[in-house]
Amino acid sequence: MKTFALLFFITTVYSSLSIGKHVESLEDFYLHTQNHVENVTKLSLKLVSTIRANPTYRSYIKREFGIDLSKNENFEKFIFLTKKMGQHHDLAKLDFSQKKVKLQNGESPLIYSIYRSYGKALDEETIHRLNQLDKSVMADFYKQYNLKKNEIKFLQLIEEIADKTERFKNPVTTEEMGRKVVSAVTYSQNWNSTEIKMIKDLEELYPEVATSYKTKALSFKNLKTKLKSINPELKDISALDFYQKLNSLFTPEQLERLTSTPEGAKIISIKVRSFIFAGFEKKNTCQTQILNALIYKL
Repeated sequence: MKTFALLFFITTVYSSLSIGKHVESLEDFYLHTQNHVENVTKLSLKLVSTIRANPTYRSYIKREFGIDLSKNENFEKFIFLTKKMGQHHDLAKLDFSQKKVKLQNGESPLIYSIYRSYGKALDEETIHRLNQLDKSVMADFYKQYNLKKNEIKFLQLIEEIADKTERFKNPVTTEEMGRKVVSAVTYSQNWNSTEIKMIKDLEELYPEVATSYKTKALSFKNLKTKLKSINPELKDISALDFYQKLNSLFTPEQLERLTSTPEGAKIISIKVRSFIFAGFEKKNTCQTQILNALIYKL
């Protein structure tokens, strides 16, 4: 409970600050970061598919990384790994778990320090903490799937291109960083001609692949309104806690399926609340067991 009390206090203080045109509160920033992560995943998946469909790109990946995406088993493997990698991208900013807090030496989650620097460059301490956590998160991912060096390098290329493309094409980025954001092609001189073509292709595909922050924010607002109408007690929950718990409990696919029915929305509203308020699960043991069983089947 102490952790939630601390989060609630900090959230209340930071949410009262007005920052910019797109992001006006800590809750907005959390949602923007979440949207960025989802867009990076979508763009990464699109890039893997684009590479497979393009003979020049496919030959380059086979030559440089020893990965033949023309083979169905390899393509399916890296589509799977790319999806999983997306779940780890920028996790250091979004994860409030005890493990991550411990890695931060007991300090508050990184998102607060990053938000405090919204509109300007991050301070050295925050950058160090962020890099340290990101490195730890990705190392766990590589170890979990026993990835070889060539596979790691290929996935890192995919993530880097997708991440920089998302930053460049996302209009919120300029406001967030307080400066103009350039294309990945201009940002680094280390790209070769084939990689530059990949970047340009992905930049052109961005509008049809990515979700705008405005659309994402409206979607969450509608979802929360819908859940609060079913379970009025949700009005006691801060939006930041709500988003954090919602996304730690359900995958995007589960959310989509659950919110398609009133019964599913009811499950979400109760489940989110049960993870925030002390004693809820103990007082509703039978109900919680039923909910867990339903979630497990999704």
